Amino acid sequence: MILIKILILFLLIFVIFLLFLPLVRKEEYHYNTDGLTAVKEFELEKKYLERQMQDLLLDKDSGKITEEEWENLIQPVKNKIQTLDEKIKTLKGKL
Repeated sequence: MILIKILILFLLIFVIFLLFLPLVRKEEYHYNTDGLTAVKEFELEKKYLERQMQDLLLDKDSGKITEEEWENLIQPVKNKIQTLDEKIKTLKGKL
C-alpha cells in the first residue's frame, strides 16, 4: 500500500515536471527540427516591430511625442529588429 502511494507521488511529480518543462527550455527548442516555423515567427515579429516603428514615427510627426521621447522609444525596437535579423539569417543558414 505504501509502495503504491510512493509510486503515485513520483508519477505526479513527474507529470508536473513535464508540464513545466516547456517554460525552461531555450527558445529554439520550441520549434520543429527544420527551423521553418522559427523563421516564420521571427519574420512575423519583425513585421510587427516595423509597424511599431511606423506608428512611433507617426506619433513624433503628429507631435504626440517629442524627438527625445521618440529616440528613447525607437532604440529598443531597432535593437530587437537587428537581433531578429541575426536569428533569421542564422536559421536560414542552417536550412
